[in-house]
Amino acid sequence: MNWKFRALVMGLALLVVSSAVQAANMELYVKNRPFQGTTLTRSGQLHAELGPLLQAIGYSWTVDGTRVNISRRSGGGPALTGVGLQPYLDGKPLALPLIEVQGSPFVPLADLARGLGLSYRPNPDLGIADLNVPVSRIPVRETPADSGVTAVADSGKPASTSSDKASSAKTGMIETDGTNRLSPIRILKTDFSDSTTPGTNFVGEVRTSTSIQNSSDKPLEKVTLRLRLMNLANEVVQEWIHPIGLMRPGAQVDFTPEPPVWYNYNRIQVNPSVLVEHQPQPDPEEEAASKGQDDGGK
Repeated sequence: MNWKFRALVMGLALLVVSSAVQAANMELYVKNRPFQGTTLTRSGQLHAELGPLLQAIGYSWTVDGTRVNISRRSGGGPALTGVGLQPYLDGKPLALPLIEVQGSPFVPLADLARGLGLSYRPNPDLGIADLNVPVSRIPVRETPADSGVTAVADSGKPASTSSDKASSAKTGMIETDGTNRLSPIRILKTDFSDSTTPGTNFVGEVRTSTSIQNSSDKPLEKVTLRLRLMNLANEVVQEWIHPIGLMRPGAQVDFTPEPPVWYNYNRIQVNPSVLVEHQPQPDPEEEAASKGQDDGGK
């Protein structure tokens, strides 16, 4: 009987160990985009592989032995492998209960959010979890002005001329959806997803984010980004306003609303729209004409 009992106990122990780490039961979104790394569930908590997760957040890190020095500046870092790793932020150790799975460290999302001051919202009913950087910590990163990225205009309207000048004269500011020829703002991309199913009682979740760039060789001042949700009548049903201020030449700004989910309680069809406002730059044609007059008067 003893050997049968011991075999039963060992079998139960193996079952408990194998069930402690399971495939993730929720889809993870980081900064409103699907996480491309590995996730798993352990003891009811969603975990993600530490290195790819820091990369997706937009952080960088260095490794010194078992010490992982995390920085909020973008840039990534070397592969994180092995056991006994101790993460640090700003020179202070983070109390993160890392687990090692097949040589890679995994971190509980809830603990990481607390340690790094992030926003973490799991929704077990919908099988979705959101990890986001608070708006106050969204970085403005500078990129070369000749990066070759193609602008994507959300409205699809042709570039306008006289109406652009009229709008500028009326408000003293330039507004663009990416098509105003008087503005060097490029709308690089706008991500959007909506789980709303018309005609049902299910409240859908809307997620959207956008990236813009100053494509000129001059700075832009008093820049404000407005990310909107529009109904089919082209009316604004939701608006997130992100004051940017100064955008240096080539600078790019990535914006994700906080909180990252807008609940579509009215179950209506919505579409994203981006509007950027900034102080006008001198018109190149007017500058050239003025320069020509100055040269002619010499």
